Amino acid sequence: MGDNMQTYSQNNVSPSKEPEKLFDFGLLMLKANKVWKALLAFKQAHEIKPQEARFLSYYGLCITKVEKNATKAIPLCEKAVEKNIFHADLFCNLGKVYLQKRDRKKAYNAFIKGLSIDKRNKELINELKKMGIRKRPLFTFLPRENIINHLAGLLYHSLLKREKPVY
Repeated sequence: MGDNMQTYSQNNVSPSKEPEKLFDFGLLMLKANKVWKALLAFKQAHEIKPQEARFLSYYGLCITKVEKNATKAIPLCEKAVEKNIFHADLFCNLGKVYLQKRDRKKAYNAFIKGLSIDKRNKELINELKKMGIRKRPLFTFLPRENIINHLAGLLYHSLLKREKPVY
């Protein structure tokens, strides 16, 4: 992937060297699902203005989408949230990165924190809906992550999915 990244960066994908314009371009590319171009725009914006939390957060999100590397992206998104705790989109990006890492609990908490800032944020609401509501574990005296709860849940749900005989 490093070679592809160099090729893309050499092609000078973004239209500007002004960080705000690069950021806007990155948002457009992200919405158009041109994640490579978005990644490069956010990276360039971040390199020009490293203290800006939005640039850092979206750069981290795109790293997760392009490189599938949540481990690399989580610190970037966490740092962005620390820099600007009043921006709901940063919590949304952090939650998405946590989901990529399969950490549903942290993702849920990030989405909820984002909604506490902006209760009408459609993206946060949609992310929570996609996560779904989890039922209580079968053995409530054990942690949800316990292998017994995990296996019992799998067995329980496989039994529920079986077709019922039609009479």
